[in-house]
Parts: sequence; C-alpha cells; structure tokens
Amino acid sequence: MEVGGEILKSKESEKLLGLKISSELNWSTHVDELCYTLKQRLGMIARIKDRVSGEKLQMISEAIFMSKVRYAMSVYTKPKYEFNHLEQPMDPNIAKIQVVHNDLLRVIYGKTRQSHTNMQKLREEHKIMSINQLSIYHVAMDMFNIINNSSSDLLHKEFKLETGRYELRRLEDGQVKVPEKMKKSCTGFGYVGPKMWNYLPSHIRKTTIRAIFKEKMKDWIWEFIPSV
Repeated sequence: MEVGGEILKSKESEKLLGLKISSELNWSTHVDELCYTLKQRLGMIARIKDRVSGEKLQMISEAIFMSKVRYAMSVYTKPKYEFNHLEQPMDPNIAKIQVVHNDLLRVIYGKTRQSHTNMQKLREEHKIMSINQLSIYHVAMDMFNIINNSSSDLLHKEFKLETGRYELRRLEDGQVKVPEKMKKSCTGFGYVGPKMWNYLPSHIRKTTIRAIFKEKMKDWIWEFIPSV
C-alpha cells in the first residue's frame, strides 16, 4: 500500500512503546519474546547466585527480571479473578510467563525441577505473588490511576457513568462503566479493567488514597485469589 509516497508493507508484528503487537491483534508474539528475554536474564542470575547474598540476588532479580514482567503487564495479560466462574479461564500468556517465573524462584531458593517442589506453596511461604496475582494487582492499580488521577483522559471519560438514578448509585459505590463487548475476542484492558474493577469489594473501589489502596489490594489478593 502506498501512502504519501511511501510504500507500507504488511508485517507479522510491530513494536510500539516496547510492546510487540501482532498482526492478529493479540499479545502472543510479545509474550514469546518476553519469555525468551526472561530466560536469558535467568541464566545471568543463575551464574551469579553463588557470588552474592540471597537478599542481593532478590534485588537483582527484581531489577532485571521482574521489571520486564511488570512493564505494561495490565495491557498484555488478562487476569483470572473469578475462581468460582468456570467461564473465565486462565490466560495462556500468564501461564507461559509463570513457567519462567517458577524457574526464577527455583534459582533463588536453591530448588530444581527434579525436586518436584510445590511452587504454589513456595510462593505462599515467601509471600511472592504469582503472575496472575501480579496481573490483578497491576490492572487494579492502573484502573485506580485512571479513575482517581486521570492518568488517561480518554479512558477516564469512557469509564465514567452518566449520573442517572441507577448510575448515580453505582458511582457512589465506586463502580465504572464497562464498555460494550463487541465480540468474544474483545478482552483488552479497556474491557477487562472496568470489569475487574467492578468485581472488587466496594470498600476497595471507594478508596482514594493510593498507598491505602495498594495495601487493601494486596490483602484482598492474598485472601481471595489462589496463587496459581
């Protein structure tokens, strides 16, 4: 296609702000490349684990491994938060990253795959969130920033409810408007974020102080979301 004298060629994926968007409009390409990068950094961490203390190893892991996972996490993952709802499956992208994250924990805590360590128990023992729990946390934090700090004016306006009688009750309860889902595949942050936000308890939704909101979210996640 020619646009403005330039020839535009079709591509299987395109990088935008550090995210790889595939031509199929999903995040599988981005997550595959992310896992490849994480495995490389995992190798670096494994090589230095005997030369630094456990505390420093965790700091290094957070800096070069988890920072990559956390970046734009609310965009490329779809958290599972309704565990009594059979229609909400686990996001395959989250499952892929969890495999690599498990290997990171094995390196940090001196475990091997052959030891058949129960990774869920290991995470709970050391108070480490699973990738799905992290996804819930980051989606909630981004929703908080949009609603309370207008971090995205466009989404802030889209999520805001009209102040009719029923809508006013929802606003007072801290709920937001969930955009209409055009088709089953429309499960990006613009739909998942508001949907999950309205699922949170009202005492969390109505919290306007960021530090308090963070603590409430962490407590809620540990109490109600399995570390899977």
